[in-house]
Amino acid sequence: VVEQIKNQSFRLDTVFVLRAAPEVVLGRLLAREICARCGQIWNSQTRPSPVPGVCSCGNRLMRRTDDTPEAIRLRLELYRDRTEPGLDILRQAGLPLVEIDANQDMAVVRQQIDRAMQQIAPDIKNAILDTGRTHRGRKP
Repeated sequence: VVEQIKNQSFRLDTVFVLRAAPEVVLGRLLAREICARCGQIWNSQTRPSPVPGVCSCGNRLMRRTDDTPEAIRLRLELYRDRTEPGLDILRQAGLPLVEIDANQDMAVVRQQIDRAMQQIAPDIKNAILDTGRTHRGRKP
């Protein structure tokens, strides 16, 4: 894994690991709603759409077909079995891992990430936040 990372065209300085209990992840994913038209992701618990079941673009919201309790539990098992060992390898290779308690309210989690980013790379963090956009190019 470490050798594969070294051969990539990007530099990996730090890895953020968001830790949440399986039941927290399950609840959040079961509440996820997606707009097929614009791709906006809503969550009926943490970030509800302005009108229940309807996106701000006016399209009806839907749920992913693989957001079932059984499928989510399987994904969590796969994460534990496949990703956790990779994190140990990265840690042993000296790559800093910043662990965030993601069991908390999403605003608190975001604050923790912001604080960590400020310590790691204040210029990069500020440039990212100044855009006001998520990784998919949409406003949060």
